[in-house]
Amino acid sequence: MIKIILVATILIVSVAVSGFGQEQREEKKEKIKAVHAKVIEGVVSGIDKNGIAIVYSKDDAQGIEYELYIPLEGNVVLKRAKRLAHIKMGDTVKVEYAENVVEEEEGKDVSKIKAQAITFLKAAPKAKPDAEALVSDEED
Repeated sequence: MIKIILVATILIVSVAVSGFGQEQREEKKEKIKAVHAKVIEGVVSGIDKNGIAIVYSKDDAQGIEYELYIPLEGNVVLKRAKRLAHIKMGDTVKVEYAENVVEEEEGKDVSKIKAQAITFLKAAPKAKPDAEALVSDEED
């Protein structure tokens, strides 16, 4: 009899706890106000399994580079590249991404972005040999 009461108590507590956890997860769902599909093209300035940084514009007069970091979450489609590891710094790529405008609990709108597809366009330019390395030591 005590075993039945103990098992019944454990079942009731586990159901109550799992229901409480589900309520907390539902509260954390974000309210998406808008979704925008965007495309950016530029030079890879950094890449790893978590994200890609793209320099999409430069102002040489002021020495300013405009860069965007795009997280790589979930399935990202690769076009013209077999693996993410094949894309290197200096390569030119086009990234298609979704920008979700989300309303947070405080009522503020926050923009969250996520890559959907990366298209490899052009490999990084080859490094030019150093001019000093080409000059032979004729004085020896």
